[in-house]
Amino acid sequence: MLPYSPASLEAFERDVCYDRYWIDPLTRAVRDADFMTTRYLNCGYAFVMIGRHDAGEGTPRSFFMDGENGGLCHFRRHYFRMALVAHFLKAALLEISDELSESVKLFELSDPGKMRAFQRNTLRIYENFLRFTHRFWFPEISSQVQANELFQMWRRHLRLNELYAEVRQELQDADSFLEVRQQGERAALTGAFERIGIGAAALTTTLAFLSVESDMRLGLPDWGLTAAFFVTLAGSLIVFLALFAGSWKGFKRLRSKWATPKNHG
Repeated sequence: MLPYSPASLEAFERDVCYDRYWIDPLTRAVRDADFMTTRYLNCGYAFVMIGRHDAGEGTPRSFFMDGENGGLCHFRRHYFRMALVAHFLKAALLEISDELSESVKLFELSDPGKMRAFQRNTLRIYENFLRFTHRFWFPEISSQVQANELFQMWRRHLRLNELYAEVRQELQDADSFLEVRQQGERAALTGAFERIGIGAAALTTTLAFLSVESDMRLGLPDWGLTAAFFVTLAGSLIVFLALFAGSWKGFKRLRSKWATPKNHG
């Protein structure tokens, strides 16, 4: 007797048993006695084949125990490798998720160095995930119906589709945050350059105004016109340099915060 309640075992045959070549011995007809005797049990972390050990009447070798072309050969050469592929996919997804969790530990807005490391690691993990998707993530593994059905059982029991969707969503959330963050920084940088442009425009306008025949418009003597010219020029230069200095400091701060080193290794 199994140490489980009957309710927990109601879906056992539906979810775990693969019965393409199996008929219950109690209902098996004589013509199926030597053929429909192989059953596959797959729960994701374990895979078992159950079959008839001895050969039937008139059969020189048991199919189940045939290590060259029969069930034993298929188990060792095909199903074992299919299980490795399924578990490799799950291990790779868990590794990507773990790397992203470790990268999030570096997230600290007040520390530019950690933010640069967080950005680099997130981009590297995203690249690895894209490489994994295009090289290793595939819904089918064989052109044979039986092999694909068994592989789908592994995928279902190991929750590969759900895990893939979770990891992709985690990466998309991290990438969206970085994109919003960089958009804000680019907007601040654009504002800094706009202030420089305003200062340059004011200086250019002042010089253009004083370069025309200002003495006829203002009615000032030569020395008064010269003094007004230099006073206005000095004021414009001060305003321009103040705007430029503030914008340049902001630009250097943003560049040091988000600059990515050339060496990503």
